[in-house]
Amino acid sequence: HSREKLLSNLQKDKQKLVDQNRELYGEKAHATTRLLEAETELIEWKDRAKRAEIYETSTNEQQYYAAVKQYNGDLQALLRGLMTKEKDNRCKVKRVERERDEAGQAQQTANERAERLEKEEER
Repeated sequence: HSREKLLSNLQKDKQKLVDQNRELYGEKAHATTRLLEAETELIEWKDRAKRAEIYETSTNEQQYYAAVKQYNGDLQALLRGLMTKEKDNRCKVKRVERERDEAGQAQQTANERAERLEKEEER
């Protein structure tokens, strides 16, 4: 009986570690989301500054539009990279949440089974 109790405790400890690991992974994913938001904001500020710079340094309309067109291409590439990062991160967050839910369900099932076994042993 004490061996079963020990195994049960080991299983609970293992599950705690698994849950903690998932929580940390989830926190990391959410921190990455916040980082991406900050990166996006930084790009927006740099964008305003760059457009102002182009406006101030252009000698004529044609030069201004050529510079803006070039810059817009660079900006699009930067934003595509950021969107890819964000999409990857959303997938990570969803996976972590799904795994956490599955682990919770498995733990619930294991607990119910253990309770049933204990009740049967008492009889």
